[in-house]
Amino acid sequence: MSNIQKRISLHLSEVLKYFDKKKQRVKASQESFKDYNLLIEKKLAEINTIEINYRSSGRTLNMELLINELDSGKTK
Repeated sequence: MSNIQKRISLHLSEVLKYFDKKKQRVKASQESFKDYNLLIEKKLAEINTIEINYRSSGRTLNMELLINELDSGKTK
């Protein structure tokens, strides 16, 4: 995939003030930080699964296809 960046919402806006931009995780100072970080890890795992599936089948993955795959929920 190219170096295009797109933000994928996890609907966690209430914890933005606790977000560590460098580590890309919710800081431990937030009460439910472990749960929020698990949600982040789960989404990253879905993205990784999609990338692997495309690569192993010889298909090219672009941002539009990735978003469509995530929205369809096929990897859940």
